[in-house]
Amino acid sequence: MAHGAGETPRSSFSIGERAVSPLLGRFESLPGVAAGAVIIGLFAVTLTFPRFGQLEALLALWLFVPVVLAAIRFRSLGALVAAVLALLLAGPLVAWHPGPLVAVDALGWIVAFLAFVAMGQFVAVAVHQPRGARRQELKSIRAERSLRRALADAQLAVHYQPIVAIIGRPHIESAEALLRWRDPAAHAGAPTELVAAAEGSVVMQDLSQFVLNQACAHIAQWAELSPRRFVISVNLSASELDDNTLPARIQDVITRTHIDPSQLGLEITETAAMDDIRHSIELLRQIHDLGVRLSIDDFGTGQSSLEYIQLLPVDIIKIDGSFVEPLCEDPVPTKLVSTVIELAHTMGLQTIAEGVETDQQLDALRNMGCDYAQGFLFSPALSPDDVTQWLHDRQTNEPRRRLAPTPPTSHRFPAVA
Repeated sequence: MAHGAGETPRSSFSIGERAVSPLLGRFESLPGVAAGAVIIGLFAVTLTFPRFGQLEALLALWLFVPVVLAAIRFRSLGALVAAVLALLLAGPLVAWHPGPLVAVDALGWIVAFLAFVAMGQFVAVAVHQPRGARRQELKSIRAERSLRRALADAQLAVHYQPIVAIIGRPHIESAEALLRWRDPAAHAGAPTELVAAAEGSVVMQDLSQFVLNQACAHIAQWAELSPRRFVISVNLSASELDDNTLPARIQDVITRTHIDPSQLGLEITETAAMDDIRHSIELLRQIHDLGVRLSIDDFGTGQSSLEYIQLLPVDIIKIDGSFVEPLCEDPVPTKLVSTVIELAHTMGLQTIAEGVETDQQLDALRNMGCDYAQGFLFSPALSPDDVTQWLHDRQTNEPRRRLAPTPPTSHRFPAVA
C-alpha cells in the first residue's frame, strides 16, 4: 500500500482538480445552484460575443441567466415567471437599439418571449430531480470535501471501543476501531455521519486505508503489552467490497507492520455483503484466507438471514444495538436475540451484542449465551494512549486508572481484566 502507518494518505485529487477546487468552492457557496446558472450565462456570452458584438444584445442575452437559475431552482413554473420578467425588462433595456432577441414590433416580442420560455423549460426538464435527491447529492459532495480536508490536515484520529468476553470471568479480547475528530469542538457532527454521507465516493478508499494503517500500527504496538491475543476490528464500507484490490492492500499492510493476521478483524454490514452475494463470497474468502477474522456488523437491520450468512466466510455475528436496547422490556426482541445467538452457535459462529448500556441487558445476554458485549456499560471509544496505558497497567499489575475522561459512573472498563 502507498501510505505508511503513520502517514496521512495522499489525496486522489489530480493537479487540475487542486487548481480549480477553490473556484468550485466559491461557486458552491452561492445560494442553491446559482453557480450553474452563472456558468451557463458566461458560456452563452462567450459564444455570442464574436457574432453580435453589440452591448445591448449582450445585456439581453444575460437575461437568460435568471431564467436558467429559476428553472434549476424553482422548476418549470419558476422559469416561466422569470421569462416574463426578463421579457418586460428587455424592452426598456434596449429600446433605443434593439438586439437580435428583442424587437419593437409585436412579432419580435413574441419571438423573444418564446425564446426565453423555451430555454427555461428545457433547462427545467434537463436538471429536474426530486428535492430530496438534490439535497442528498449536495450533502454527499460536502461530506466528501470535508473528509478530504480532514485527512489532509490530520484532523482525524482512530479510537478503540473495547469488546468484552462475558462468558465466565469478563475480560477484553478485542476492540473496534472508530473514527473521531482530534478537536471535536471545531467540527459539526461525527466523522461516522460524514462517512455515511460520502459512501460510494472516491474518498472512501483513502479513508479506509487511513483507518487500516492506524489499526495495524497499534496492533503491532500493543502486541508486547497484551498477554492475550488482542484483536482490532476495522469497519469496511460498502464500496470497499467492490474493490478487487482490497485483499492485496490488506496483505500489504499486514506484511509492512509485521502483525499476526489473526489479530486483525474486518466488519462488513449485512446489507453490503448481500448486495452482490457471489462477489462478496469470493472477495471475503480471499481475505479470510489471509488469516483475518471477519464479522457481519449490524445484523438484523438488513434483508438477509442466517441462511445467507452461512454462505459467507465469517466468524462472528454482531447483533445490532436496536435489538439489544429493549431487552427485558419487550419479549419479541428478546426472543429474536436469543434465536440469533442459538442459530449462530449452531453454525459455529460467535456473537457480539452491540450497544449494551445496562446491567439488565448484560445479564440477559449472558443467560442467552452471547459470547461478547460492547457498549457504554463497559467503556466509550478510547484514545490509543489510554489503551496503551491500560494494557501496561494490566501487564504490570499497577492500579488501574480511569481511562475515559468523563465516563458515566456505570463504565467498568478499567475493572475488566
